[in-house]
Amino acid sequence: MNTRSTRKRPFQQDTSELPPPAKRPRRAGGVESESIQVQLLRLFPEDLQHQYEVIQLLHEASKTRLAAGARWYKDGGYEEELQYLVESERELDILQMGIKTREGFQKGKDKIAELDREEKKMRVEREKIRREFEDLAVQARSLDIPFLVKLAGGFCGGNIGVEPATDKGEEEVVVAVKE
Repeated sequence: MNTRSTRKRPFQQDTSELPPPAKRPRRAGGVESESIQVQLLRLFPEDLQHQYEVIQLLHEASKTRLAAGARWYKDGGYEEELQYLVESERELDILQMGIKTREGFQKGKDKIAELDREEKKMRVEREKIRREFEDLAVQARSLDIPFLVKLAGGFCGGNIGVEPATDKGEEEVVVAVKE
């Protein structure tokens, strides 16, 4: 029998460390995270512009009412109208910034798409040229270079010699060299 007394550790509530606050994802190289860009691009520019115009009209109406003076308001309505004016100014600023940011993202996306199309065209052109060079290399391998040099020797000015060379396929090819 165990005569040793066991000590239970008392349970202490809320003694654990609080987790660190969640941090906003950092921008990498000046580029916003994809989720922000995608969210902004999902918004229709016409809807943003319409909402901006509506809030702007309400904001102007509020300014007009406030210009009438405090004596026209009963039961603290002037302060409420003033608070509404401040909120509508903030909404206008946010909408305007959102519209400009979305336009910037859209222009960037369009420019990237245009560059991708141009890049694709360039790759296709490079591939065509590469194929032409391959065809020319096949033709060059089938030529009798020493005989060609003899034929051209009478018409070319200067001395023409023949020396061995290799192509990319490491096959030995004879090339004429003008001396």
